Amino acid sequence: MVYKFKTSKKRSSIMRKIKSNKTAPEILLQKALRKEGVKFKRNYTKLYGAPDIVLAEKKIAIFVDGEFWHGYQWKKKKKKIKANRLYWIPKIERTILRDRQNNQNLQKDGWKVVRFWQKQIEEDLPTCLSKVKDIIEEKPKIISLFTGCGGLDLGFKKAGFDVALANEFDRTIWDTFSLNFPDTALDKRDIRDIPSSEIPMADGIVGGPPCQSWSEAGAGRGLNDCRGKLFFEYIRILKDKEPLFFLAENVSGILLPRHREAFDKILNKFRSLNYNVSYELLNAKDYNVPQDRKRIIIVGYHKKMGKSFNFPKPSGKLITLRDAIGDLKESKPAKLCNKTNDGDLKIPNHEYMIGGFSTIYMSRNRVRGWGEQSFTIQAGGRHAPIHPQAPKMKFIEQNKRTFIRGKEHLYRRLSVRECARIQTFPDSFIFKYDNISDGYKMVGNAVPVEFALILAKKIALDLKNYKYGLEMGELFKKSLTRPPVFAKSTK
Repeated sequence: MVYKFKTSKKRSSIMRKIKSNKTAPEILLQKALRKEGVKFKRNYTKLYGAPDIVLAEKKIAIFVDGEFWHGYQWKKKKKKIKANRLYWIPKIERTILRDRQNNQNLQKDGWKVVRFWQKQIEEDLPTCLSKVKDIIEEKPKIISLFTGCGGLDLGFKKAGFDVALANEFDRTIWDTFSLNFPDTALDKRDIRDIPSSEIPMADGIVGGPPCQSWSEAGAGRGLNDCRGKLFFEYIRILKDKEPLFFLAENVSGILLPRHREAFDKILNKFRSLNYNVSYELLNAKDYNVPQDRKRIIIVGYHKKMGKSFNFPKPSGKLITLRDAIGDLKESKPAKLCNKTNDGDLKIPNHEYMIGGFSTIYMSRNRVRGWGEQSFTIQAGGRHAPIHPQAPKMKFIEQNKRTFIRGKEHLYRRLSVRECARIQTFPDSFIFKYDNISDGYKMVGNAVPVEFALILAKKIALDLKNYKYGLEMGELFKKSLTRPPVFAKSTK
């Protein structure tokens, strides 16, 4: 559509007759929203750009733009304008610029801006309506750092969060994460190479910086290890983005006396960023996880929330190995050189590492019974606990155990799937790997899903209460600005 006018007077006369609002597509969308019970205002001139539809309570501004006037596919369409180019091209480009400025001004004031082309509504109204409903019911968003395979992410997702962005540098994990989180963007760079400006805004940041530097079993170099220093990359991004909350998870070894000074330094860094910081040593077995697994959880709430995180109480129910893996049958040993069986498995990932047991491994009992919780699932197949079908190992002398004679065939490592079950991953969560050791590593480094879920539910509730309080505060402020209503005299 291109208008050709002989005179500017004729052009002005025609332009006045063209509808700028209450177009047919706009009315279509309004009717659809009204049918869904959505309350809105039309052509709200008190906001930048006078949005066609405004959902004031949700702070959502909707524009229904005409293709010609607002520059649909402008680079392409611009070339097709033949008549009155000196008039139309500058005019439409001014409109495009004004639209961008209105978007920016609205977003600065905390509004969510939605723009539809008229043809979008005419051709696919249900999709447009669905988009508006998704924004109305918008879930809180998190950024996931040091993501691993996504145990923490899955827990938060089950609690109603969206994972807006995940970051994982280990290429052996990428296929697993992408398969199980197809809607989440995965940044594969080293976190040290990611500018904060390239990370989207979100309600929270979660993650577990590498724990090897703090592990009781490891060298324990703490901040003297390059992996230990990655904690400060987490802090850098937190400082630059300033979300409402953060959650960091790490091993209990960070509380050892040799690390205490460094741990206090990390806590003080968090506190200096305007957060109320809470931390606690928790055992996952107290939170619906069939495993003894002690971890430090650090949660910070931005001071503008006016509160600190209170850790949820233990669930009061202990889940056993029988509950978790008692129904899993027909596991398979890994192939030669501990390669995966992959397509030959009836149950995905239900395969176990083969090979001997080290003297360190044989220095302790590695069997927990069916009625107990598992030992900690570690990030390595060589250290995987023994299946509970086997008798507990026999004590010979200090730092030396042996398998019960005649029962040696029962002593096998837990399979990758059994470890995943103990970490409370659902069977629908598939781990992709060629070397079975990578499967054990992904599972063992993860935060147990159900443990993450309980923490995430508490955070979600606190966020909801905080945002509800803001909404009520805004309504109260508006009520103060309204003129008083006086009763009419009955005299």
